[in-house]
Amino acid sequence: MAYCLFHEAGLVETYQIPETQFINYFRALEINYGSGVYHNSTHAADVLHATAYLLSEPIPEFDHAFQDDETIRVRKTKRTGNMLSAFSVLELFACYMAAVMHDFDHPGRTNAFLVATRDPLAVLYNDRSVLENHHAAASWEMLTSESYYNFLGNLDEAEYKRLRFLVIEAILATDLKMHFDILDEFKAKINPDDGGGINWNTPEDRLMVLKMVIKMADINGPAKSWRLHQFWTERITEEFFRQGEEEKRLGLPKTVFLERDHPEQLPKVQLSFIQNLVSPLFQVCAEAGLIPGQLSEEVDVRDATAVKPGKGDDEYYESDTDSELDDAESMKGKKFASIILTNLEENYAKWQAQLPPENPSPEEPATPTKLTVIVDDDENAD
Repeated sequence: MAYCLFHEAGLVETYQIPETQFINYFRALEINYGSGVYHNSTHAADVLHATAYLLSEPIPEFDHAFQDDETIRVRKTKRTGNMLSAFSVLELFACYMAAVMHDFDHPGRTNAFLVATRDPLAVLYNDRSVLENHHAAASWEMLTSESYYNFLGNLDEAEYKRLRFLVIEAILATDLKMHFDILDEFKAKINPDDGGGINWNTPEDRLMVLKMVIKMADINGPAKSWRLHQFWTERITEEFFRQGEEEKRLGLPKTVFLERDHPEQLPKVQLSFIQNLVSPLFQVCAEAGLIPGQLSEEVDVRDATAVKPGKGDDEYYESDTDSELDDAESMKGKKFASIILTNLEENYAKWQAQLPPENPSPEEPATPTKLTVIVDDDENAD
């Protein structure tokens, strides 16, 4: 998959990547990725696939384009109407690399577990983003330790330093302990009263978007079809079971709230995960115009709103920011729909249906999965 994506994006030609070393490295990365039930090379491939999907699929009304022609030496694929068009080739290079490397050598245990057990990695990284630092450091060390693997030899010094910086920043952004800080920063950026919206001409804003892309790709399970969502849920649940059993054996405080003997806990845990982490992330990205989808005509006004994150069924999301309304000018009378958001809504409903009678659904419903921006007339757009 990486081989095809790098070729299609023109990365191999642009940076004169030697194919032998490239193949050697990615084969070694896959072999040494880890044998966790969930955190393994298959998960890495899934995140790379999700990253490529989010970057390459069409986004309605998306017309941003990267302007530095000196940096973009080669473009072999059609890169318009999607986020690929807004990033430099080097940024795309970093995004793909971070997606593949982001969980390298994962032990199948959480940061909290490593800190609690005083694991050498926790000591090495001072209890801060332990796994994320290790993934970035170990995968990069393997890449550059031997000429047999190193396919970066034709990058100049500035390109090398920038690539390394972007890869590290993207991988560290996958630490869920930093999730809400990153989310709040992005919300402030797209709020015209605070950040004025994404400025695609600045590398800082493009890096912020890059982080959001890899975060969505990393926790995209609930945005898949129910069958695939179940597949990945079974695997992460098994990892949690094993960690909980080891914590019990070591006499440690419980850090995961799933037990093998109590499968009835799973729906509630999944509902909380979707509601509090996954849906708010995808929702804010949809509001920012970063989610692939389609526009449909002749919207029924009854479908012109969506439930706010953490609000009741009788409260709705309505765009009230000038930038969002300005961007929506060409979307009058149209409805935005995305399979990603539809899957989130449907999967949430299926977990709700599995709740035991004695455990009612959380009071707050899932974050909306059908973001719609409707402008009925010019007066509303002022």
